[in-house]
Amino acid sequence: MKQSQVLFVGNILSEHKGTKGVSEKIVTIFSSEMHIGAVSKKANKILRFADILYTCLTYNYKVLIADTYSDTAFTIARLSSIAAKLRDKKIVLVLRGGRLPDFYKENKSAVDKVLKRSHHIVTPSLYLHSFFNNLGYKIEYLPNYIDTSIFFEKDIQRKPFSLLWVRAFKNIYNPWLAVKTLEQVLKTFPQATLTMVGPDDGVLQETKELAAKLGILEKITFTGSLSNTELPTYYSSHSVFLNTTTYESFGMAVLEAAACGIPTVSTPVGEIPMLWKAGEEIMLTDGFEPDDMAKKVEELLSDNQKWEAISQNGKNKANGFSWSQIKPRWLRLFNMDF
Repeated sequence: MKQSQVLFVGNILSEHKGTKGVSEKIVTIFSSEMHIGAVSKKANKILRFADILYTCLTYNYKVLIADTYSDTAFTIARLSSIAAKLRDKKIVLVLRGGRLPDFYKENKSAVDKVLKRSHHIVTPSLYLHSFFNNLGYKIEYLPNYIDTSIFFEKDIQRKPFSLLWVRAFKNIYNPWLAVKTLEQVLKTFPQATLTMVGPDDGVLQETKELAAKLGILEKITFTGSLSNTELPTYYSSHSVFLNTTTYESFGMAVLEAAACGIPTVSTPVGEIPMLWKAGEEIMLTDGFEPDDMAKKVEELLSDNQKWEAISQNGKNKANGFSWSQIKPRWLRLFNMDF
């Protein structure tokens, strides 16, 4: 069996979700240049964990690179790092997910064991970088990249007063906040609309029921999941992007939106206020109040000069995360002498 330089471990789920996560994108790019492994494509969690463990114990590789999230997904890093250590493989952990600091505080012993098992730790998040460095861990900042051949502002008409939300319908992403923000915006701009993009992760029906209760269901379009190639058209045809999440370790959707020229109004969580300049590259709320988010939206909708400035500054920021900027750092990681 030909040996892989690296084995990526995480959720390789584009066949089921339609969109590729960052690790799957990196695997796809490098697969044309080297023999590289990736696991797991299983949609069922139990089958996915079993597939990861089996692959880590049997596959021929030198370096294991494991995505490390909080909660149930932390099992991926735990199982894969144990298997790699048993086989005396090099272990690189990629810290992801804005809830990881809270998860660490709740499960310090378990997380410490996994982190100390690694030979190197990287993260795309300045927020996570700061948190774990302050605990004494040596963390390398390795930001996510954006595919600028896909995510760029398309030459199409933007629909006036149109809001866009892109996330899974899950409690931590607060889809209710987008709906209630629209309710408030409609008081000033009756022609406003909202498009909500993403798969159901438990609260889609609840979100629709809220919109119906508020009497604005007809103002909202629910698209379901969209592929990476479809998203730029939505980013480029709407006026304001809403980022309503409770946690944020990097904010891939915010970066994609910026690359496509749509200004973002976001909750001030995790990575967002560290990476983006408030009032220049993004509009930040003070918290999770719909009135506050609506005011920021209305400020953009009523001030073309501010809209244009944030749009342009966002595009400039996104260019710094192109693959040509990030690729050499991944190659160095692959070939690092641990």
